[in-house]
This record gives sequence, C-alpha cells and structure tokens, in this order.
Amino acid sequence: MINKNQILKWLEQIDAKPSEDTADGADWLLRGEFRDIPFVVVKPKDEDRVLIQRRLGVHEDDVAKQKASTIEDREEFLYHLKRDLLLCHTRYNIGFEDEEKTILKGLLIENYIYEDGLSKELFFQKFYNLHDASVLFIINLKRFK
Repeated sequence: MINKNQILKWLEQIDAKPSEDTADGADWLLRGEFRDIPFVVVKPKDEDRVLIQRRLGVHEDDVAKQKASTIEDREEFLYHLKRDLLLCHTRYNIGFEDEEKTILKGLLIENYIYEDGLSKELFFQKFYNLHDASVLFIINLKRFK
C-alpha cells in the first residue's frame, strides 16, 4: 500500500510546503510548491501507483512572442522541448493555442511510480526529473525574444 503520510513527510523534508486536498477519481492528493513551481502528487483510485505532476502555463507575453516568431523557430522550439522532456524521462501533454500546433499554451508533465517500486530514492529521482524538465521548459521558452 502506498503510504500518503510517508510521502507527505518526504515532501516536508525538502520544504515543498505540501498540503492535503481531494479530487474525483483519487484516493488522496497532495499539493505543494517546490522552488516556486506548483506540483501535485496523486494516488488514483483503484490503481497501484502514485503520479507526480506539474502543470506549466505560458504567460500571455510569451504567447505573443511565439506568434511574432517564424513557424520554423516555433517548430525548432518544440523539437528541443520534446527532446529535453524525453531526456528527463518525463511524460508530457502539450496544450496548443492554434490549429497548426506550433503556439504553445501550456504543458503538463508527469512521472509515476508503482507501489512495489516506491522508495524514497526513486520518489525523489522522479520528483527532481520533473523539476529539471520544468527548468528546461522555462529556459527553452526564453528563446522567443
């Protein structure tokens, strides 16, 4: 069984400011903020895994900068972003503003750990992979000036 209180303690150890919450389809949910980026740890109902997620939005100014750039620049940005996310061993779901799928609006990144593999070491490895992916997203987005 995945122990919510143990994960809560682990998050408190890194000063991630965790708090308990509820959600449909979840046995439990923890919210927090780590280095100014919000995250969620959720245990889906009837599943033997825990998900660690971060949702990253794109500011209106950055959307405008993307719109002002060439489609080639936007496609290159998306190529580098997807490559970096994969190198961080991170699953992702990209939200686009346009039909051509070149103007990024938001990003959901996640990792999961199954119950039989859950350890403090693996949890933090996956947690920091998401943090690294978040930082790479922010760095990549700065290519639009």
